[in-house]
Amino acid sequence: MIKAVLFDFDGVIVDSYQATISYFQKTLAHFNLPVPKPEEFQSLLGLKTVDILKNLAPNLSDKKFAEVFEYSKQMSIKAISQITLVPGVKNVLDEVHSQYKIGLVSSRGKKTIKMLIDQYELHKYFDVIVDRDDILKHKPDPEGILKALEELQIKTDEAIYVGDMAEDVQAARAANVPCVLVTKNNE
Repeated sequence: MIKAVLFDFDGVIVDSYQATISYFQKTLAHFNLPVPKPEEFQSLLGLKTVDILKNLAPNLSDKKFAEVFEYSKQMSIKAISQITLVPGVKNVLDEVHSQYKIGLVSSRGKKTIKMLIDQYELHKYFDVIVDRDDILKHKPDPEGILKALEELQIKTDEAIYVGDMAEDVQAARAANVPCVLVTKNNE
């Protein structure tokens, strides 16, 4: 019997796709680095910022990379105001919260999760939040899902995970938790 539903954050609760691409493009442009087209980000989204930047600007010196990384963190904070809730998500959370415990498992950092939860008044929905700062291994590793289940005192066969990326499905499978994949029609 299902007792808990775990959600990914970006792409499931909030729509950060355009805001994320925009702040990376602005960061790269600021440093006169090649700026990829939006579709070139597809395989990178979901990774940690440092890993995205390593992919986008692989030949920077350590000093220059540190400068770009620091600037990207500032741009990330500014992009928060451009991130929106996924349409209808509060209705879904209301319904799910009335029947199950809810956990949030995200690759996003603690600071920006808090900002977005405050901005959209989502506190009441989540019984546990596990972000990238709480774990050592990131999706597709199951550590975040398993940590959330442990904190909720829920067994793997008593939960489902809702995500939007292949890494979410892989993490859920590795945790032995069924996964629901949310897709977005971009037509």
